[in-house]
Amino acid sequence: MQLLMADDDLGAMLLERCEPGTPLRALSECEQDVVISGLLRRLWRPPSTHHPFRPLSALTKYWSDETLAQIEQWPDPGLVREGLRLFT
Repeated sequence: MQLLMADDDLGAMLLERCEPGTPLRALSECEQDVVISGLLRRLWRPPSTHHPFRPLSALTKYWSDETLAQIEQWPDPGLVREGLRLFT
């Protein structure tokens, strides 16, 4: 498989068509891992500056802060706070 074109703005990739052959599931798990890791190496691209990487901890903090900002809208604010505590 080969990446032919990509459009970061659309988040789209045009990949070459795969030719029929041995189904991946017919291989052992170790052989499947080798095939998949080879494909991932070929398809990997540096992260886009349009969508910078944010760690999961930053995202969960953002979601928690947004939820807490509207805590009084929830029927059971205590339950929401406990859910957020478990979430983090």
